[in-house]
Amino acid sequence: VAATKKIQSGLAAIDGPTLTVGIAAFPCLRYTALDVIRNAGKALAHAIFFGPGSRACFDAVSLNISGDCHYDAGEIDDAIAEYRNALRLDPRNINVLNSLGVCFGVRGNYDKALTAFNAAAKINPEEVLALYNAGLVHLLREDRPTALELWLKAAPRGSEIFELNIQIGRCLLEAGQPEKAQDYIQRAINSRPDSAQAQRLLGDIFLAQRLTDQAIAPYKTALRVNPNNAAALSGLARCYELRGENLEIALSVCRQSVENAPDNGRTFLRLGRLLVNANRLEEARQAFKTAASLGEDAQALIVSLDDRLVEKAS
Repeated sequence: VAATKKIQSGLAAIDGPTLTVGIAAFPCLRYTALDVIRNAGKALAHAIFFGPGSRACFDAVSLNISGDCHYDAGEIDDAIAEYRNALRLDPRNINVLNSLGVCFGVRGNYDKALTAFNAAAKINPEEVLALYNAGLVHLLREDRPTALELWLKAAPRGSEIFELNIQIGRCLLEAGQPEKAQDYIQRAINSRPDSAQAQRLLGDIFLAQRLTDQAIAPYKTALRVNPNNAAALSGLARCYELRGENLEIALSVCRQSVENAPDNGRTFLRLGRLLVNANRLEEARQAFKTAASLGEDAQALIVSLDDRLVEKAS
């Protein structure tokens, strides 16, 4: 390192070219002598982050950068190998633990992913990224209460993180707590006002509280950003329905939402209800059947329509 610094200083003194240097030592872990050259290259990539004329010694950060490059290239197994070696050099490196956990999550190995995130959180109980990532793993496991618990723990230090606020707001809304959800979604909107997702969720929150007039504006904002946002279209149609406005307009908006999200059972439920109001019972029955096939609880609605259709025919 001293020799490198002397060379760099000498070049600077004579107005020579800038020299950026990566240094690797031997022995190191189980690397061979040939690996030292490769490690020096990783250290050089590390040094480049600091700008021209910098130098870096091969360490856990060098391996973290190398692992990130493999991850970005889709080479997950190579990334995992780099992160594991980084932890052998620095077992308490939180960034590396988070990166390793993400790789395991991508591989679908949720147990190992949680082990990595929990290790990071144990080192720093207020580590927002570790708590957020662990929450995502629990969400993938369909354990929403634990996910929400972790995200709420991260919320005080992550109050300006868009993704964290979106996840908390969505979970609270789905848990039937729209009033609490509103604060988090508003935080998300404050950081990204042009987010169609956040605006749509704010509309859903108002709609869940039957604040129809307030729900329309965020739905329309979401649709200005993304005219094909099926959930926003469906919510807007529901608002028109509740306000007793032109039924054909509501139906038109709802049909558009169904076209944009043919696998969303909730949009078919809303379409079916509108069709019932329009006395188009056969069409409504088909919409409810589609909703049921997509996992929505629509059987009672179908039975009720069957009875009405029988009465109409007799």
